[in-house]
Amino acid sequence: MRLTRGAIREGQMMRPSHRAIRSAVTLLRLSPGILILFAQSQPRARAQFVQQGSKLADASKSQLGASVALSADGNTALVGAPNATVFIRANNVWSLQGSIPVGIGAVGNSTQANVALSADGNTAIVGGFGDNGGVGAAWVFTRSNGAWTQQGLKLVGKPAVGESVQGSVALSADGNTVIIGGLGDNSGAGAIWVFTRINQAWSQYGGKLVGSGAINGAGGANQGTSVAISGDGNTAIAGGPGDNSCIGAIWVFTRTDGVWSQQGKKLVATDAGFTDCRSKELGLGYSVALSADGNTAITGSEGENGGAGAVWVFTRSNGVWTQQGPELVGSNASTDASQGAAVAVSADGNTLIEGGPFDNITTGGEGAVWVFRRSYTAQGATWTQQGNKLFGSGAVSTAFSEPLQGYSVAISANAGTFIEGGPFDNGGNGAVWVFTQPVATHLAVSAPPSVTAGVPFNFNVTALDAANNTFAGYSGAVQVTSTDGAANLPANTTLSSGTGTFSATLNTPGSQTLTAADTAVSSIAGTSGAIAVSSVATHFTVSAPASATAGTAFNLTVTAQDANNNTITGYSGTVHFTSTDGAAVLPANTTLTNGTGTFVGTLKTAGSQTITAADTASAGVTGTSSPIAVTVLVVVPPTPVSVSPAAGSGMAQTFSFTFSDGAPSGPGWQDLTVVDVLIASALDGRHACYAAFVPGSGSLYLVDDQGDAGGPYSGMVLPGSGSVSNSQCSIAGTGSSAAGSGNTLTLTLAITFTAAFAGNHVMYLAAQDASGNSGWSALGTWNAPGPAAAGPSVSGMSPGRTNNATQAYTFTFTDTNGWQDIAVANVLINSAINGIGACFVAFVPGSGSLFLVDNAGDAGGPYAGMQLPGSGAVSNGQCSIAGAGSSVAMSGNTLTLTVEITFSGSFAGNRVFYLAARSSTLNSGWQAVGTAAVP
Repeated sequence: MRLTRGAIREGQMMRPSHRAIRSAVTLLRLSPGILILFAQSQPRARAQFVQQGSKLADASKSQLGASVALSADGNTALVGAPNATVFIRANNVWSLQGSIPVGIGAVGNSTQANVALSADGNTAIVGGFGDNGGVGAAWVFTRSNGAWTQQGLKLVGKPAVGESVQGSVALSADGNTVIIGGLGDNSGAGAIWVFTRINQAWSQYGGKLVGSGAINGAGGANQGTSVAISGDGNTAIAGGPGDNSCIGAIWVFTRTDGVWSQQGKKLVATDAGFTDCRSKELGLGYSVALSADGNTAITGSEGENGGAGAVWVFTRSNGVWTQQGPELVGSNASTDASQGAAVAVSADGNTLIEGGPFDNITTGGEGAVWVFRRSYTAQGATWTQQGNKLFGSGAVSTAFSEPLQGYSVAISANAGTFIEGGPFDNGGNGAVWVFTQPVATHLAVSAPPSVTAGVPFNFNVTALDAANNTFAGYSGAVQVTSTDGAANLPANTTLSSGTGTFSATLNTPGSQTLTAADTAVSSIAGTSGAIAVSSVATHFTVSAPASATAGTAFNLTVTAQDANNNTITGYSGTVHFTSTDGAAVLPANTTLTNGTGTFVGTLKTAGSQTITAADTASAGVTGTSSPIAVTVLVVVPPTPVSVSPAAGSGMAQTFSFTFSDGAPSGPGWQDLTVVDVLIASALDGRHACYAAFVPGSGSLYLVDDQGDAGGPYSGMVLPGSGSVSNSQCSIAGTGSSAAGSGNTLTLTLAITFTAAFAGNHVMYLAAQDASGNSGWSALGTWNAPGPAAAGPSVSGMSPGRTNNATQAYTFTFTDTNGWQDIAVANVLINSAINGIGACFVAFVPGSGSLFLVDNAGDAGGPYAGMQLPGSGAVSNGQCSIAGAGSSVAMSGNTLTLTVEITFSGSFAGNRVFYLAARSSTLNSGWQAVGTAAVP
């Protein structure tokens, strides 16, 4: 006989020749299971599902497809029959992995047919409602390296009352929480039990759960006919299709702080039609499914509207459940299709599959499935059927049965794959069909194999599905990147009918690629083949210093570059150099190595100059340096600075001589090559105390009496403990030293003068470096005391060293015959004993007359003069003398002459004060007694 809808509901699915144990329910029932671990973003436009490959069957099984489950990725399918079968997908091809063995501990005809699967597909649960005479049980299996083994003992919920028919199952995403439904418990009231896995061991979690508010009636509410669980295992749903005379209801349970409790009241549809338990038309709760977050519940009633069937959606917000929209009924269905006999929902809750196994059954039909999608607008959520009803090809109907496709359904996490079972295909052998949605899984980027740097080109991006077919429905946004960090790329864009042509510019030579990627789903991406980016030289860059010294060579670098300033390593042209400085010394014509070269040039003309490099064959390939500020080196000779003390008297004294060198060619005082100290009555190295110090070696030399330039000299190294001497002086190493800082060198010498060197002496300093010589500078005077002379003599002056333009100086003269014996007292201020161009003063004590010799130093006069004391002034080109600040005092053997002198600016420099006195018969001779730095 051909199986009829009524016969199936009365239990003839598994035993065609016998009536069901319970006439109110179908003996086999799909466990909707949990479907997905990961939620999906807002759904995009998708194409209609299409069958993937042929139907899947196992000739050794019967009623294959009574229940189905899918892993989250859709690559593992668990198919229920008297014992479960596993199929796996690789490279879009399905194959049989094997069967899950009959659970250990089964008693009697356990009918292990209901199945559920964890998200990773490695934990399976199989429910057997017929075990132990209808008590029912479930078994957990795990997969390792493709082999399935039972984990622990069979699971039986306790307490149970009577033949509880435990067999509907659901599994959390991680596979650690199991829900088992027992629709026959307590005379059909029904219940569910929770089991958890800890450290690979399973145990019941709390007592059985029975929803409140049930109206059991004669056959009971049958809670647990179907069960589902959220991804995290904290929300469970149980269907009771027999509630309230088969109108049906569902109950939601949640786990909080480890305790399960009912959430809200039972859920019933506001628009449910008439169902009749007597006609075996079961109501809402016949099938259930739950989204990954547990906030969207799907339930079906295969008996709604006289067997047409329907599906309802309920959603949770802030812990409160409400019906979302009216009942869903697929189009083009027969009047008794039993839509809602099986339901499944995607992880995000936006795609549901519902099966109607009796669609067209009276006209030789095969059953069907329908797909609905949820979309959102400002007005709220709307569910819409996607495409036409679906049924797999290759189904085989016989004289006794139709396939009943849609009897069971399951869907992958991303809603890209679903599976539906037809357990009576081919005379009860059964089969399952897999459908996939051509979704974009990757992008293809097509670009030219070679381009020129800086030149735009077109490339194509195509959205492809897993079979590399263009997916015209792709609506994602595409971002383009490149291995060329300097590339000019299009902004984020969309494709048209799955493809798009865009423009890009690669700017970096070498091998580059373009990558296109979905802005929301990074795995949807693709990369072009290698693109050889070549370029040609369009210009040179000439790098030279910002400043240079005239006549001093410097390096300049020339680089061949393309329009994007990339170095052209393959440049093979010849480079010619020119400059705005016509006197420049430039490199000869040359080539570059790997696109660059460093050369030497010399500019000789002061001012702003540039250097230009040009290709000798391509005049347009040229480049000019930035302006180079050329300066002429001003040679600043080293400078003697000071002597301390600058004046005084004594046979032994430690002097500090200071020198400075800020020459551009050197780092400071280290640039000094030699410094000289000459102590003598005149600028003459013979018979002088003449010392030379070499800073580089620390060597101090004392020139011999003859002042020979060639030596040999007596020398020592400072610091040291020896001494050097000649006939005029000796210098002790102890107490002598040299110290340099910045531009300044200080030479300290402990000098002892000999008795033969008695008299007044000038201290001359000089310094030399690689760039020049300072010349001698008179920076002090010193008196080495000796025997007193008879007649007129010079005693000294105060101050002994000045640097003022105007100063009152006091000059002291003595005469052993009394001051009256002095006929004339002379003061000569010049760089040497020379009256020409000097500040030359003569004072006649007898008349009190002071005379200033003219510029020519004429001995015959006339001279400018005045009387002291007086208020007038006398002047020449070198100085002027004010009478008001000048005076004379005479007492005993001493004559003290005070003269206020103002030096002319033209007389600037280091000057020596020479004093002399004569009587009518004797003359002191010129004596150097002081110095001045005339500003």
